[in-house]
Amino acid sequence: MNPSDQPPKPADQGYHYREEIRMNQASPFDQPPKYKADWIRWAEETVAFETQREAYEWISSGAYNEIGKCYDGYRSHDPKMAETLAFQLLRLQTIREATHRIYTDIDYEATPNWYMVWVEKIHDVEKNENKVTE
Repeated sequence: MNPSDQPPKPADQGYHYREEIRMNQASPFDQPPKYKADWIRWAEETVAFETQREAYEWISSGAYNEIGKCYDGYRSHDPKMAETLAFQLLRLQTIREATHRIYTDIDYEATPNWYMVWVEKIHDVEKNENKVTE
């Protein structure tokens, strides 16, 4: 029996992957950036580290466990902190069922810049998206 003679494998009906990427969409100028939403409870971090490993240890001991529970967003002046948190949250979403949407942004208006990561529960996002009509 040749490999081409084998019947096709059935598709896994239990696994569904959906990715939404919305790039290059014009947003109204009168609408503030999404990270300035009123519902976001921010945790601000002023500590900066020299290495990515130190940032990982710091994030793993606090922010990673509290984001989405005690607060919605995390911002720091150290880009390593935000990058590490975003990576850990995304890694968690791939291990188990996705419960939050993860957003990142940089506030260039602040001096020094704020590097931000925040989450929004998926059922809240879908409820808000269903209200929009095109």
